[in-house]
Amino acid sequence: MPRCVTLRCPLCRGTLELNLDTLRVERHWAERPAGAPEEDFGALIDRVSKRAEEGLPDIQRLLEEQRRRRDEAFEEAKRRMREVEPPAP
Repeated sequence: MPRCVTLRCPLCRGTLELNLDTLRVERHWAERPAGAPEEDFGALIDRVSKRAEEGLPDIQRLLEEQRRRRDEAFEEAKRRMREVEPPAP
């Protein structure tokens, strides 16, 4: 028996049953509203996962850049402190 979870449908606010093993919709208890796209929920999850994976290197790059700027600012502050207060002999 497949592991399933019941969710609210993001398109029609109906109810759907999602198979956790295949990430496919097993049952859907409401009609799709007129004009709503006929896309498989699994394809939607795949698309969101792909966007997240593509965005991960950008996020890592931004974090590394932020860390580098923070370290540079800290080193600059230490340098200024040494200029203001020379080390005790």
